[in-house]
Amino acid sequence: MTAADAEEDLAQGLNMRSSKDRATLKVRKAQAELNEMLDAYLRERGATWSDRGLGQYLIETPLGALTISPDPAYIAEGMLTIFARFDDPARACAKLNKARALRGEVNPHSGKWNHHYDAGCTPENAFRDFKAHLENILEGR
Repeated sequence: MTAADAEEDLAQGLNMRSSKDRATLKVRKAQAELNEMLDAYLRERGATWSDRGLGQYLIETPLGALTISPDPAYIAEGMLTIFARFDDPARACAKLNKARALRGEVNPHSGKWNHHYDAGCTPENAFRDFKAHLENILEGR
């Protein structure tokens, strides 16, 4: 879903009686905007697209391969979400979990490094936050 599709859904949804339905449409629009920013940034950084799973980007980092899945279908409690997973959890944990300067820890078993942003966060702020943390990794900081 693109941001334009979400905008159209939102416009149609304004006639809905349920405020929860309207809120869900707003989150879908925001997630679509976030996904478009991620798409441009990740391609610029050399990530490749894979149709594995739900569809995701693969980017090589100094900590090993990282898959990033911007998933427009996942709307959890009104949060914006970026799913990420390191292929080598032990390697990523050794660096990132000790630093604790990055948002969220890497799951030592699965390699998950997911980012969830609450309902008050704009797509732009979520993108800037994720990008800053990923840049630190890519630059070896």
